[in-house]
Amino acid sequence: MEEDWQDRGEPSGRQSPKHWALGLGRGIRKRLLGDPSGISYGAADFPYSATQTLSSLHSRQEQTYDADRAMRIHRTASSAHTRAYSRTDSIMLNARDRLHTQTKERGANQAGDFRVIDTINETSRYLERENNEFISMREQIAVMYTVLTVTGLCTGVIGALLDDAVEYLTSLRTGICTSSFFLTRHLCCLSTGEGSCPDFLLWGGQSDTKSYMANLSLAVIYGFFSAFLVKRFAPYAAGSGIPEIKAVLNGCVMRGYLSGWTLVVKILGLTLSVAAGLNLGKEGPVVHLACCVAFLTANYFKLFRYNETSIRDVLSCACAAGVATAFGAPVGGILFAYEEASTYFPNHVLWRAFFCATVAAIVLRWSNPFFDGSLVMFRVKDNVEWYWFELLPIAVVGILGGFIGHLWIKLNLQWMKIKMRNSWFRRSPIIETICLVFLTVSANWVFPFLRQTNSSILSTLFTGCSSEDMTTSSAWSDLLCHHTRKPELIIILAYGVIQKFLLSALTFGSRVPAGLFIPSLTVGSMFGTLVGMGVHTIARSYPEFFLFRDCTSSTYCATGSVYAIVGAASVLAGVTQVSVSLAVIMLELTDQLNLLLPLMITILLAKMVTNFFGTPSIYDSYVHMKRYPYLEPGAIIENELADARRIMSKKVICIPATGTTIGHLEELYKATKTFGFPIVEDLEKKRLVGYLARIELKVALQTASRHPGVNANTLVEFPKDYDITSSFVDFEGNVNFGKYCDLFVAQVFPDSPLSKVYALMQGTGSQHTVVVDGGNVVGIISKKDLISFIDHSEDIPRKYFL
Repeated sequence: MEEDWQDRGEPSGRQSPKHWALGLGRGIRKRLLGDPSGISYGAADFPYSATQTLSSLHSRQEQTYDADRAMRIHRTASSAHTRAYSRTDSIMLNARDRLHTQTKERGANQAGDFRVIDTINETSRYLERENNEFISMREQIAVMYTVLTVTGLCTGVIGALLDDAVEYLTSLRTGICTSSFFLTRHLCCLSTGEGSCPDFLLWGGQSDTKSYMANLSLAVIYGFFSAFLVKRFAPYAAGSGIPEIKAVLNGCVMRGYLSGWTLVVKILGLTLSVAAGLNLGKEGPVVHLACCVAFLTANYFKLFRYNETSIRDVLSCACAAGVATAFGAPVGGILFAYEEASTYFPNHVLWRAFFCATVAAIVLRWSNPFFDGSLVMFRVKDNVEWYWFELLPIAVVGILGGFIGHLWIKLNLQWMKIKMRNSWFRRSPIIETICLVFLTVSANWVFPFLRQTNSSILSTLFTGCSSEDMTTSSAWSDLLCHHTRKPELIIILAYGVIQKFLLSALTFGSRVPAGLFIPSLTVGSMFGTLVGMGVHTIARSYPEFFLFRDCTSSTYCATGSVYAIVGAASVLAGVTQVSVSLAVIMLELTDQLNLLLPLMITILLAKMVTNFFGTPSIYDSYVHMKRYPYLEPGAIIENELADARRIMSKKVICIPATGTTIGHLEELYKATKTFGFPIVEDLEKKRLVGYLARIELKVALQTASRHPGVNANTLVEFPKDYDITSSFVDFEGNVNFGKYCDLFVAQVFPDSPLSKVYALMQGTGSQHTVVVDGGNVVGIISKKDLISFIDHSEDIPRKYFL
């Protein structure tokens, strides 16, 4: 500790009471407002102003890179002392910690902030990393399904506990059950009804002002601790997690993002943030939690520990289990993992995802989270009907829903850019969260209908009413079903659409665990209900019009629940641009198979509108904004004249196939930070033979060191005709590294269009492409180089993939 004080230029001796008090004040300020010199945004932190030039960004990045990497490594520690170090603090970490970091990417094929795996060659290399131990097929299958079973079980349990904890803490903001303090308001009043419940004690009594103050106070406490836990212990626990999962499944290695500490903090923070009443949901973060469970479970087995490709197969299955748990939609979860999350989804992964989602659904069904013995979250009790003339207003709902989603993405991204460029937001994530809680609770308090949770609002609007003469004991059903209260309902819904649209856009991306599924569904359901009310009014006003003649025999034409459901789907489709899986999820959410066609139409039109505006989904936008090394399928490179020569690195470190010594390779490994080295016939012409990945070179050198007689002067060979019967050390004493050399090497010509290079690297999952001219190596292109060229014109300053 004394040495740290000296390094920072501060006195190490005994301090005076004045200095001690000042230091205590600074410490409290750091805890509440954030460290002014620290990183508050983790993977989303962009501390550079827009006026800086690219060269100045490079210089500054060089100065702070070791600190950033050391901080991320420190985050992976699962101890009570784990904290997000500031740049000033983390730069003082000892040299031993820095040996585990990677240097900043200065050119192609060099290690950057996040390592990228080579998908194809990764599959065939894990056995060598395990010292060539043989693992039988039966053992592999047993281990795989053990991991999938544990993942499904734990995800289902976590989902059930989250539901119960959120419901209880939300109820606690209103009051407490005097007969059994551990019961929620719904369970406490189950026998007497919500209207008259003497066993439930309201904090404010009959005073609306006191109730507001009590509700707000508890919500602020929840929000404070949620933001504090994330900032203090696990910055990776913030946000939805789906953009990062997409990057991981695309081949990016994000150390610490799936750690046990992140899992614990995200569970606690998510419970508190949702219970605080913020306009966010827990469904997206549950996918992150499922992936954390899968990653931690898989790392107990050697089959996965050194096999990044198999890890990604398990994570794809975990995504399906996460959505199955969050929505009670196992089939929709499988399709979501296939359509949105995973880049590579072979047939065997589909079956495993089916198995994992089934296990999670069984656990969720056993826990009975909705108290009706089913997995349907928003059950519509009556079979809602729709008429053919309603396809026209339903199509209008789809178009407007896609436009709302487009506006929501633009607003949220603009707000994120403002926060990234403003130092106050980086210093004060806790204060930001408290302000959002205050705004949300105050805005919802205007109308009692909006004081419900978003899930309760969805349940009310999805259920709707089947008759105008319907009268129930529920105040909200009375509001929806009575014609005399329609003006009041229109005002409430219009206000709710505007305020939840704005607040959800401001909340998503804050430094607390936050999802966007439920807020988007809520905005869409209120918007759809407004459209349905308009259609119903027109149909009643002109009953003889030929389009409305089918309604004459119906007690209720243009059912509001139909428009609430399709409106919710349209807005969510516009925000996430998910199509097939969203349609299935909505069917499983509502148990209304007869709404399949309206749902397909609205989702299709909403996605077409966002595509017309050229707006990527919110998840792809965040992946792009945070500069993750992710190659989006079907991306278009605007500069069609650019070729491989423009972005390739000409300084390529090659290894000759013959004549290299163990000592030379050891020095090469220590002195460079490249991901791998092309193997060439000789260093003059550099005719390509194969490729040696850095991790394979490390394993090969470790294996060679265990052989007697092998020293620094031992020659190393990379024969092209290597087979499994070849010995590691031949009769001349030379070492054979042929089994570590990758013979599959993605190659392009110098004049190859970058669009073709992009398609090659995206389709094969390669982390690099060797540029050859006449079979000779002239350059190399990494995945990060390609992404850097594509997004060089963006208005967010570059920080090299964070």
